Amino acid sequence: EIRISKYFYSSIGTVGIYISDIKEKDQRDGWIFSGIADNINSRFDINNYAIYFQLQHFFNDKLNLTMTSRYDYTKTLQNLNYSLYNWYININETTILDPLEIVDKNLIGGNIKLNYKTNQKLNLLLIIKNLNIL
Repeated sequence: EIRISKYFYSSIGTVGIYISDIKEKDQRDGWIFSGIADNINSRFDINNYAIYFQLQHFFNDKLNLTMTSRYDYTKTLQNLNYSLYNWYININETTILDPLEIVDKNLIGGNIKLNYKTNQKLNLLLIIKNLNIL
């Protein structure tokens, strides 16, 4: 993650990018999928890219407004196989699922926060959030 902030007048602007590449491998034995399987072997390759922008404006010592927006692109590649013991014919059966690619693109989200500090112990916070999937 790389983030750059700029202070100007009574505001702070922040722009950032986020890049993540996660490789996850799992091998489990036991009661899995509510007893459907007794062994699982999976691999997930998860790539996430995002850019975001935030602007925070301070009207005075008690009131500030923060606006944030973010764009995400996520791609997940999943390889999964599992085995179960078939009690009817007394053998282990292995199921290998075809690789699955899940792509979530054009995830756009944002929020607006208005924070009013009434005193040292109490803040009033109004948040409006939105998530659009194009």
